[in-house]
Amino acid sequence: MFSSALYVIAPAKLQSALITLRALLRKLMREGRSFEGHVREIASTQYLTPSDLAAWREARLGMLLRHAVLHVPFYRDLGLV
Repeated sequence: MFSSALYVIAPAKLQSALITLRALLRKLMREGRSFEGHVREIASTQYLTPSDLAAWREARLGMLLRHAVLHVPFYRDLGLV
């Protein structure tokens, strides 16, 4: 399960609580709103033609690059905007 030193030396009740917390975090990641959005996006692009898929990928790449220029200091300092 856990390989951290804290888990290994923790009493059984704390180990149980850590396992429960880990399971809860994984459930939230698996079933949260963000995950649902990704599933919808995958479903909407599943049957795109190759040219439409390429256009979608280029649009997503553009969004990623704009985000980087606006929010990541390294790219913002390059003065690309």
